[in-house]
Amino acid sequence: MSAVLGTANWLFMAFAMATAVVRQALRPITWRRPARQEFWRFMEIVCLRNLLAVCIAAALIGLTLISQGLYWLDRFGQADAIGQVIVFAMVREIGPIVVGLLALGGGGIVLLGELSAMRAHGQLESLDRQGVDPFLMMVVPRVLAIVVAVFTHSILFIVVALATGYTVAHATGATAIPTGQFVVNMLAAIGSAGYLILPAKSLAIGLTIGAVCALTALDPRASGLGAATLTATGFIRAISGVLLVSALISLAI
Repeated sequence: MSAVLGTANWLFMAFAMATAVVRQALRPITWRRPARQEFWRFMEIVCLRNLLAVCIAAALIGLTLISQGLYWLDRFGQADAIGQVIVFAMVREIGPIVVGLLALGGGGIVLLGELSAMRAHGQLESLDRQGVDPFLMMVVPRVLAIVVAVFTHSILFIVVALATGYTVAHATGATAIPTGQFVVNMLAAIGSAGYLILPAKSLAIGLTIGAVCALTALDPRASGLGAATLTATGFIRAISGVLLVSALISLAI
């Protein structure tokens, strides 16, 4: 019973952290020059440095899932279902989750490590004594950078995956669908729900990763944990949060 209550309490704390980040991010006074500099610094880490990994993952998914899907659906006479199957798999499920996991490894773990090191060395307390809110300076910009990175990378991931899968399938003769018709079919198959799910999932997943990693790093109960244990704990919590958020949004929309 205590474990259940502890888990529920931690989930409420993570939700409160995410809500606080969103609230403070919408306040213009939050974005003073140091906060803006921290945002762009972390954007370089989580967005630019992960760009190649996202493109490679998208190309591999397109090469395996999209091209094979086009081939087999066409062979079984289900060409009309190609758009629905691919869009459901890529836009609504695979794309945001894969990008979220890449952002967790390339940004969330970095956020966790930096914040935990600053807490252990007393830098956060030093900022607080100087009248600088560590949450506004060190947490909000970094979490928001992860949110923006997951959103932009999700769109890039889907475009690269679809382009790679169709190009390979068309070049090998696996599908005879013209390029223009394929693009039209994809855009039509996404539908209003798809255009809502993609930004909702990507933004929520990015916010979950940032909030969970920041909360894990700043949790006073984690002060006695080693770096490896803390990283593993944050990684497991963040993955669980990503899967939970993805499932809830899929069920809701």
